Amino acid sequence: LASTGRSRDESNTVGVLNIAKDGYDQFDEFEPPVVPGNISVAIDNRNRNEVPDLFSTDMRRANEDGHYWDLEVLAPTNGQKTYLTFEGIGYVPDEYDVFIINKTNKQAQNLKWESTYRFANSGSKSYIKQDLRLVVGTKEFVQENNAGISLYPDAFVLSQNYPNPFNPQTSIMISLEEDARVDMVIYSLLGEEVVRLASNEFRPAGYYNFIWNGLNASGLKVSTGVYLYHATVRDKSGRIVLNKTKKMVYLK
Repeated sequence: LASTGRSRDESNTVGVLNIAKDGYDQFDEFEPPVVPGNISVAIDNRNRNEVPDLFSTDMRRANEDGHYWDLEVLAPTNGQKTYLTFEGIGYVPDEYDVFIINKTNKQAQNLKWESTYRFANSGSKSYIKQDLRLVVGTKEFVQENNAGISLYPDAFVLSQNYPNPFNPQTSIMISLEEDARVDMVIYSLLGEEVVRLASNEFRPAGYYNFIWNGLNASGLKVSTGVYLYHATVRDKSGRIVLNKTKKMVYLK
């Protein structure tokens, strides 16, 4: 399920069947044309030799290692967020990992921890295009098909927000080498707390995005200017393993 504002795309399915083929077969369905102003998610099989096209349904033959599906998301730049909700994650075997990889932003999310992936609809054009990859399989298979993007961080890192400067919203990525608890707080230059994006939240090892929409804790737009975002990360024992502050610029 994909949604942004009042626009939704509910007709996308991927999966495995013992009787399906890895190529085109009767279980696959083509993606209909995009309705202007609406969000669209399509399975991108245009690089496939057999029936290259965009699909709304793509079933593959079950195997022991796993599968991946490349996805194309078109969302109107409406100043809101796009939400992609993946249903059926609970049916994936325990020994498999499930990741959504954003090849456009070079980011990834573990869908077994959080089954909804979100990104900001920011851009100068009427639509924003995001190229994603859904990978389901063994850890080795997932690593081999990660689109060149690290899925398992080797350090605790607070990245620079993107875009910066920004309006109306921006993404802040944090990398966790191991399971940890995260505090993410926005401050003014005077050190006054503006809003909390996370408060002692447990997160498994991985990469995570926090989106700030320029609103304070009361839901009001902040003034143009420089703001600080601060991350405090504690490991399982409660020891602080990351305590970092960075600047960002909000423009009206």
